[in-house]
This record gives sequence, C-alpha cells and structure tokens, in this order.
Amino acid sequence: MNADFTSALFLGLRHPSAAGAGRLTEGKPAALQEPAGASAAAAAVASAQGAAAAVVARTSLHALVDVLTTAAPAGALVVVDEHSYPISFWAAAVAAQGGAAMTTFGHHDADHVRRLLHGRRRRGAAVVLTDGWCGGCSRPAPLRSLAAVAAEAGATLVVDDSLAAGVLGADPEPWRPLGSGGQGTPAWSGLPPDQLVSVASTAKAFGAPLAVVTGPATAVAMVRRGPSRLHASPPTRADVAALTEALADPTLPQRRRRLARLIGRVRDFAGEQGLAAAGLPFPAVQLPMPLARADDLRRRMLVDGVSTLVIRSGCAGTAALGVLVRADHSDVAVNLLLQALGRQLHRGAA
Repeated sequence: MNADFTSALFLGLRHPSAAGAGRLTEGKPAALQEPAGASAAAAAVASAQGAAAAVVARTSLHALVDVLTTAAPAGALVVVDEHSYPISFWAAAVAAQGGAAMTTFGHHDADHVRRLLHGRRRRGAAVVLTDGWCGGCSRPAPLRSLAAVAAEAGATLVVDDSLAAGVLGADPEPWRPLGSGGQGTPAWSGLPPDQLVSVASTAKAFGAPLAVVTGPATAVAMVRRGPSRLHASPPTRADVAALTEALADPTLPQRRRRLARLIGRVRDFAGEQGLAAAGLPFPAVQLPMPLARADDLRRRMLVDGVSTLVIRSGCAGTAALGVLVRADHSDVAVNLLLQALGRQLHRGAA
C-alpha cells in the first residue's frame, strides 16, 4: 500500500470530471456574463462568513489583481507582508504598473505597518495585504491588530485566505483547534467580516478550482469592475458546480472533526519522536529540520511507500518535512505514515 501526504485537498472532497460540464464557458469575459450558479455560490460563501457581498473569480491571482487595482489606484500605497505567498506580490506588481506604490512590512508585524501608514489618511488610499495563515511558520497573521491599524489610517485590509478557507472556523478551542464552520482565518481570529476584504481559493478545502472575494458591499462592487473581469473568462460551469456541491455537502462538519483528529495524531507522534511540529495545528504539518535531513528522510520514507514533502520556510528560516493531512486519509494510511516516520527516524539516529 502507498500513502500520499502531498495533496492539499484538505477536506478530501472530490468531484467527477464531468460534473456540470455540459458547457464549460460562454465565451464571454466575467464582466459580461458569469456562469449559471456563480452568484448563488458566491452568496453562499458570503452567508457562511457573515459578509455583506461576494463575487467569484477564475483564480486567487485574478481576484487579487481586481481587488488591488480597484482599492489601490494611482498614488495609493500597498504594503505587503514580506513573507506573503508569491501571488500577492504578483498582484501588487500589477497595481504598481497602474501607479500605486508598493513596499513590504515585517512578517506579522502590525507595529511596522502602523509606522508605514503614519499620516497616510491625508495622502491617499492604502492597502494592507497579508496571507491569513502563513504556510511557512504555520501561524495566523495578527488580523485583529492589522485591522485596527488599517482602520486608523483609513486603509483597506486585504487577506489572502486561500490556505485556510474551508478548514479553519470560528471559536477555536484546545479540543477543537480548527474552530467550527470553515469560515476561514478571520473568523478563527475573531475578526468581523466587515473589517476586511477576503480573497480565497476554494481549490484546497473544497476541491473546486476557483476563488471567491468577500467583504463590504462597496468593496465587492468595485472588484466587479476590475481588469481581469474585463479581459478574462470567469470560472467554468464545472468549477461553479463543484463549489456549489461542496458547500452543500452535509459531511463537512464530520470531515473537519476527523481532519483535526488526524492532525493531532501526526503532531503528537512526531513530538514523541523528538520532533516538535511547527506552529499551531493545521493540515500542513511541518516538522522542522535541516534541509539535507528533510530531503533524506523524505526519500527513505518514499521507499516505505509514503509520499511527503520538503518545505522551505522563508519566515522560519529553516526547512521542514511536510506532511499534508487530509480528512479522507484512512487510519491505515496514517498508521503507515507514522510507522515509516518512526522507523526512518530510528535508522537515521542509529
């Protein structure tokens, strides 16, 4: 038996390739016509988050381009967390081509953002851009602090929550570390949805390759006039059908509970082997170690039939063996993972 721990389909949702694919595209840009069901799917995401409005996008890159170019016109300032996912910098570069200025702030450093935005209210628009959950250190951005700083400066907080949307939810507890409901990192952090614009790919948690922008109605209305919607196709009918099906799946709460349990098993076992998992509980379990050791361990576990990843973290300054846990991993697969990890760690220490 082989066990694959390299896929980010965290909730284990899968969709048949022909679902909703009677016609993939209307041959029109998103601004002219969205596929059937797109508005309803966006509204369902907004309702789950408690947001005022939402709109779908082809990808999170398309969405971020539309958000930044409309929220940060010529003369505006975009400040980006220095360890944000590359897509954020690509989108900020597009805004910069339109005349916005771009700079970075220290990772998860709200005080640095405050200094950068000092006096900004009098000098024009500003955007604070961050990932909701950092895939490098496995910790959330300080969203409540960032929202307060942004509000002081009259800036817009934009959160790319692609990693955690659908997985994390409201009211986390020690016995329920992922929270409840899957609304994303802002809800997990206790930040009301009217204090930010959220961009989230639904490809990971929901297995549907599109993105959704949620936030205040005025902000979403501006996004609808964004450049990618004028020049690019919307998500396909199949994409929208997959998201609609996933959002209505009655097993989502059970999947999230099982996912949390499996994450706990992996983290606890690693701790027993002397490997402290990075950060807080999340499906992308990271076991920090030197790069050469991580790659050697990955190769030896592959011989045992277990696929893992080597993750290089810019913010943590180290490498890690990455184990991507999914809700549909069987107990047999997890047992195989833990046996291989324990066996290869023991051999490496011998």
